[in-house]
Amino acid sequence: MSELTDVQPNRSFWNIVKGLGILLVIVGHSCAWSVEYVYIFHLQLFFFVSGYLYNERKYGNKPFTSIKKKFFSLWIPYVILSLVLVVLHNPLYYMGMQRLDCPSYSVKEFALNVLYCFIGNSKELLGGTLWFLPVLFLVMTILALVVYITALIEKKCGMTWLKILLQAIIIVPLTYLGYRLIAAEKDYVADFQVVLAVLIYTWVGYLIRNYYTGFSKLMENVILRIVLIILSVVGFIYIYWYSIRHWVDLIFGSVNITMYIPGFVGIFGCLVLSWIIKRIPVVRSFFEFMGDNSLIVMIVHYPVIKIIDKIICLNIGDTDGSIYDKIPMSFPEIWYIYLIACIGVSVATIYLIKLIKKIYNKMGIGKE
Repeated sequence: MSELTDVQPNRSFWNIVKGLGILLVIVGHSCAWSVEYVYIFHLQLFFFVSGYLYNERKYGNKPFTSIKKKFFSLWIPYVILSLVLVVLHNPLYYMGMQRLDCPSYSVKEFALNVLYCFIGNSKELLGGTLWFLPVLFLVMTILALVVYITALIEKKCGMTWLKILLQAIIIVPLTYLGYRLIAAEKDYVADFQVVLAVLIYTWVGYLIRNYYTGFSKLMENVILRIVLIILSVVGFIYIYWYSIRHWVDLIFGSVNITMYIPGFVGIFGCLVLSWIIKRIPVVRSFFEFMGDNSLIVMIVHYPVIKIIDKIICLNIGDTDGSIYDKIPMSFPEIWYIYLIACIGVSVATIYLIKLIKKIYNKMGIGKE
């Protein structure tokens, strides 16, 4: 039985990776010219990082501790934010800020959509990115349980290779099943088809964290560093080549079985790029900040896009709402405005939350 690596992740580096990932998400939602490219690997990067940050030494024997922690950090915020948007649905509808196919709610429809919030199935327009939260929770729940069960078998037989093989026997078919369900345009509660389809990214991240420690060491070798940087550049070029031939969108059912190759290539390229960013002080600080607050950015940036769309539509006379109805953005030509506004409002929101917390702590609210 092999010992798990006892390496604590470099939080600074992984915050940079998450910061790069969340900026790619913003770019994908703001810049129409980037969609085909970044959709291939931007969210896949988050699932990989989540798997890497899963600490089997800490949670392997008590998976429900990890599951409980993720429940309160992912599922509960999803429920609360979704409920707020459901309450605001009708006012937003009368303001012309809902999809054309989402009319005002009757009492029955309101009650039904409240229920959807609790099961991870809310469809509110301004909560367009919230779907990610329950999906990530379920992915990490499955990973924690698979690791726990296979670790028990490892302890009994003393064979680590069998543990990893069993994990592969579970994860790989589930990933393929998820892919097939997305390809068949199936839409389950909490986007469970997506949960299954991205399991392999999370599992590979977990394997690297717990059984391999060589990435940083590889980058310390000058020759290997040059080789890896060249490979990452070639990889991003390959992704571009792939993007003009295949459209990938996990939520809207556009998938191809070969998408996992550029997905992992993009993850590798982002890791190398993050290593470079880490050595540029000013840039590093910004990416770390965005990565450390990536959940807030994920939630905030999309409503900003649609608010901008609504302001412009009011000025140009979008009488039937068909222009506003376009997603993720209505005006591709002003991508730079979306980009600046999304980042600016996200940063302002982060500082506002920090200020509220600071005032809260100073007042001693909640303390005995």
